[in-house]
Parts: sequence; C-alpha cells; structure tokens
Amino acid sequence: MNSNWKSNSIPNDVEIIIYTPQGNLSDTSDKFSKEDGRFLIFIDSEKTKIYGKYLPPLPGGKNIPFGIVRRAINEVGGEEFFIDNLAIDNLLSAKYETSFEVIAFKKDAEMSIEISPDNLKAFFSYSPAYGGKKITFEEVEDYLNERGICYNVNYPLIREILAKNNAVNSVLIAEGKPPKEGKDGEIKLFFEVKSKKLQPLIEENGNVDFYELSLFNNVRAGDVLAIKSNATNGEPGISVFGKEIPAKKGKDVHLIAGSNVARTKGEQFTLIATNSGEPRFDGHRISVQPILVIEKDVDFSVGNINFLGDVIVRGNVKDGFKIKALGDVSILGSVEIAYIEAEGNVIVKRGIHGHGKALVSCKGNLIAKFIDHTTVYSESNVIVDELIFNSKINAFKSIILRGAKGELIGGISRAGLSISAKQIGSKMLTLTKIEIGANPKLREDIEKFNDEISYLNKEVLSLSSLIEKRKKISSVENLNALKNMIAKRSHLQVKIRQLNEELNLLLKRIDDTPSSFLKVNVRGTVYPNVHIVIKRAFLKTTDYLKSATFYESNGKIEVMSYNP
Repeated sequence: MNSNWKSNSIPNDVEIIIYTPQGNLSDTSDKFSKEDGRFLIFIDSEKTKIYGKYLPPLPGGKNIPFGIVRRAINEVGGEEFFIDNLAIDNLLSAKYETSFEVIAFKKDAEMSIEISPDNLKAFFSYSPAYGGKKITFEEVEDYLNERGICYNVNYPLIREILAKNNAVNSVLIAEGKPPKEGKDGEIKLFFEVKSKKLQPLIEENGNVDFYELSLFNNVRAGDVLAIKSNATNGEPGISVFGKEIPAKKGKDVHLIAGSNVARTKGEQFTLIATNSGEPRFDGHRISVQPILVIEKDVDFSVGNINFLGDVIVRGNVKDGFKIKALGDVSILGSVEIAYIEAEGNVIVKRGIHGHGKALVSCKGNLIAKFIDHTTVYSESNVIVDELIFNSKINAFKSIILRGAKGELIGGISRAGLSISAKQIGSKMLTLTKIEIGANPKLREDIEKFNDEISYLNKEVLSLSSLIEKRKKISSVENLNALKNMIAKRSHLQVKIRQLNEELNLLLKRIDDTPSSFLKVNVRGTVYPNVHIVIKRAFLKTTDYLKSATFYESNGKIEVMSYNP
C-alpha cells in the first residue's frame, strides 16, 4: 500500500472497522442509532500506519469520544504506535465527512547532539521508539565516537536516559575545560593621583577646613612610586573533542621612568623617586617634579601647600594660608597674614604685610622688599631692600637692609653677627631694639629663664610676707600652714638656684663669642631711642648719629665712624 495514501478509496488488503459512540459497531449494533457519528479505522498491510475517517453525527446523534478512537487504535494493533492527537482532534471536530488520515504510526527512536559554538559543551536530545527501532547505548557511544566527542563525557547519564526511555531535550552530556584568560599587566601606584576637584579637609569633629584642600602630592627621594606586574599567558582549555583551546593572553602595560625616577634592580619592575617633589602619572610615564609652580594666588582655590621640593607662587599668599617646603619658597607677589616655612630660602618679591600675625621661617636666607609687623626666623641672613617695620626679626647670621631706603624702625631685630642699614629708628623716636652677638634662639631662651626666675622671686617674696604674718599667730592649724609655706618657699629657692645656674651657662656662651665680627653698621642716621645690645653690653642712643659703626669692647659698646 502507498504510505502516503489519504483518499476515500480503500485498499483491498485491509480490514476497516467501524466504531460508534458506544464502541466497535460489531459489538454494539443493537445500541447503534443511525443519527450517531461513526469512526472508520484500519491499519495498513505493512502494519506501520493507522488511518482514521470520521462521519459526523446527524442532528440529534452523538459524537465519537476521543477515548473511543484511542481504544480503536489499540484494538487494530497500534498499542505501541505514536498517536497523533492533533490529527485526531482535527477529524473529530470536522462538520462534514472526512477522508482517511494518518492518526497513529510506528516511530523509530531518534537522537541528536548539538555542540555549543565554543566547542565546550555537548547537548543530547532523545525521543524514544513508538513501536519502532530502539537506540542502544552502544549506538550512542558509536555516534559520539563518529562525531569525535571524547572529553569528559557523562556516560552514566546517557545510560540513565536510555533506561528511563523518556524524551529529553538538550541535556548536557559532555563539558570541556574552558581556557583561563591571561591577566592583564597592572600598575600599582603608591601615591594618589590627585584630581583638581576642591575637597576641603573634614576634621574628626566634623569641622571643615577650607584651607586644607590637599591638591598636591609629595614623595621623598627613595620612595617607591609604582610596581608593575607583567601580563600572563593564561591556561589553555580543552574542547569536548579533546582538542586544546588556546588561552587569550593578557594585555601588557607600559610603564616608563620619567624625570627624577629610576627603576630598581631585580626581577620586579619597581620605580622609585630619585628626588623629592610632586609625583605625576600620565597613564604610562611617572615623573617627579621637584618644583611646584602655582600660577596664581594661594587662596581658597589652592589651599595650604606642603611640598617636598621648591615652591614658586606667581601671585600672592592670602590671609590664613600656609606654605611648607623642603626646598626654597619664591613668591612673586606679596605675603599677607600667612605662615611660610622652608628648609631652603624664602624670597618675597613684593614684601610681607604681617599685621602682627604672619610668621616666616627658613633655614636659608629670607629676602624681601619689605617686612611689616611680621615675625621672622632665619638660620642664615635676612636681606631686605626697603624697610623693616615693627617686626620681630631673628637671623642666625646677619640682618642686611641693602636698598637706597634701608630703614629699620621699631620692633626687635636679633642677629648672630651683624646688622647693616641706612637708617635705624625714626624721627618719631620710635623705640627700636637691636641685638647682636648671640644666636637669636639663645636670646629667647635667656628671656624665658629671666621671666621664670622673676616670677619665682615674686612668689618667694609673697610667701616670705605670709610666713612673717603667720609667725604671729599661735594655733595648731596655723603651725601646719606655716610649715607648708616654709617648705614651699625652700623648694622655690632651690628651683631659682638651678635656673640661675642654667642661665649663667647660657650667658657664658654669649661671653665666649668672639667680638671681632660683631657690628652694627649704619651708613645713614641712627635716631635717639634705639636700644643696642652687643653680646651683654647695652647702649641707648640719645642723640642723632650719622654714618656710625657700633662694636663691643671690654664689655662696653663703642661707636666709631662707619666701617662696614
């Protein structure tokens, strides 16, 4: 019989069985109504397909139930056939007589294997046999071998699928080993790459310090700046075909030692600073800038500066800001109420308006156009062009007013060696104190000792007065108080003696200073009310003096014609 036969003609070699709503017509003829629907069924001569035809009921008749059709298929020999439920539904829902259609058939077991695009996974799909040929484990194994699938195959799972004989779709039965990509090279920086975003310092108590913006980094010579790790090759993988899958190599990174940076010896790629300053990183190159240049004022847009190198400010330093530098500080503008500290020189081109609150300290020279109401400490020289006015100047070497004006008016100026000016004092007879012949720090220490000794002497005098009064009172309580006062006075007297001994040692250091280089040179006028101290000798000017040099001789200050 033609397997594609679907017409109303019936082959001669088949038996057609008719079913009613009650079942097989031959068994239910007595119950059959002519109005009821009928279902005709036969199996082809090859016993591979079952055909069905439906005659819908007449008005008032009964439909054929789906279960009757299923029973009919079993009765004609299709117990193990694959039943096409959709075809049966289409027949039973027809309004008119249909042709014979295939409603069940034998079906061999089927299998397929899909491989993932990366060849790392194999998926097994299986549909069982319906009256047809089954698939054995050996056949699956042979098929895997034909396809070349051999790595990490889950054979127990395949046996389980075949034993259960249920349809499965895309079950993972083999999985390769994925390659591990190589790691990219990395650069680990040991300094922060600063952004120019203003971020004021938030203190522990929650207060915000708008002067501290931390815009600039610092490193010292020898500091580690960066360590580079090389890219790796990765690990190859294995496909389900047992073939190697190459690993993707990591990308290398380039790291270059720029200015003031060097690579250390050894296998590890390490860069260190060869000079102190500001580290900079452009993505590939690290350099250290030993000079920090501020192109504008030091104000709230810049914040305080703490730099391990030279600092150049092309503007002014505004009120309240600080500059600390390991090298020189050069300010092309002026300095207001600010704090400047340098390990090297400090240069202020337009002068310092300290308003009694500014402090400038340096280990090198301080050079300025003028200094006004400012405290200065220099471990070398203080060199001023025009004016020092009402300031506290401390120079371990010399104070030099070198300009055409060269005025030193008011305040106190201390120098280890000499002071040179065109004018000292003023027409207003402003008290002006100058001291030479001792380290300014030594002078300050002597002042502290004198102040403390004076305070303790006053305490002793006060206690002595109280003791004399207590002696006139006779009582047990008074006697105890008197003993405590006497003990306290004795303790203070011992303390005074100790301080005097230490003070004498300091004074001896002044006395031992050679006098030959100790001079106060005035090429113009010295006004009255200038107090001059050279070593321990003191002189107060009471007259106007012209072109004079002051020096110390045998514990006295002498004056001679200007002799720089």
